[in-house]
Amino acid sequence: MNNDHPLSMEFLRLYPFEAARVLEEIAADDVAALFNDLALELIAPVLAAMLPDRAALSLKAMDPTLAAKSLSEISPSQAARIYRLLTPEVQQVLAKLMSAKTLRRIRHFINYAAISAGDLMEPNVPMLPVDVTVAEAIRRIERFDQAVACEIYVVDDAHRLLGQLELGRLLISNHHAKVKDVMNRRPQPLAVHATAEALLSHPGWQRHRCLPVVDRDNTLVGILDFTRVQEVNDNRERTYRDTSGGLVSVVGLYWLTIIQLLDSLFSMAGAGKGEKR
Repeated sequence: MNNDHPLSMEFLRLYPFEAARVLEEIAADDVAALFNDLALELIAPVLAAMLPDRAALSLKAMDPTLAAKSLSEISPSQAARIYRLLTPEVQQVLAKLMSAKTLRRIRHFINYAAISAGDLMEPNVPMLPVDVTVAEAIRRIERFDQAVACEIYVVDDAHRLLGQLELGRLLISNHHAKVKDVMNRRPQPLAVHATAEALLSHPGWQRHRCLPVVDRDNTLVGILDFTRVQEVNDNRERTYRDTSGGLVSVVGLYWLTIIQLLDSLFSMAGAGKGEKR
């Protein structure tokens, strides 16, 4: 995309979602080079429309000051999904360049209650836009940074969860078909604020090893593996048993002390009666 050509600038301005789909197919360094030469008002809408993992890679390669300004221009929830995928080192650099108010708003969407779905989930989710073909989807999957161990999730332009795909089914589908025509339209997501007890009892585990995690507006924010939930619950049960055992020991010691004290009192009372006789 030629950033000196007026038609390219007009395309970015008028069609940010379409531009995002194009830029997701381009190397992150090239996208960053394009963004570095653009006005902020052109960058922000396109960055927000890009899938979070691709946006994060591009943001990492951008000029840090411009990257921080770009994150500040999009909604805090969108910025948080991108920010969470950055390395701690990049987060630290950008945090110093953003205002305290912006940083506080972003972190509000990152800090979840302990042992909730949001706390336990993996934020780097294998996802695809709903409007791509099967052939395009396969090309995108080949460029994924992580191995596809579970389903692949399908989202709309606002990154709301629409469905899911099994890789095997995708590979044997008509390559000219749209992803929306071959996906499973009934995913079983977890609420991002769900507690440990609610997570373990979710019916989705009966059929899937991993489940998508969504925010209140059904925005896809992460993925959770059952083994992670099981591990956390096992640790909680172990801690509870250890704590309960400790309490039982303390209670037992307490009553043993009381019995010994009563026994001593009764012995003293008996001895006193014997002296009176």
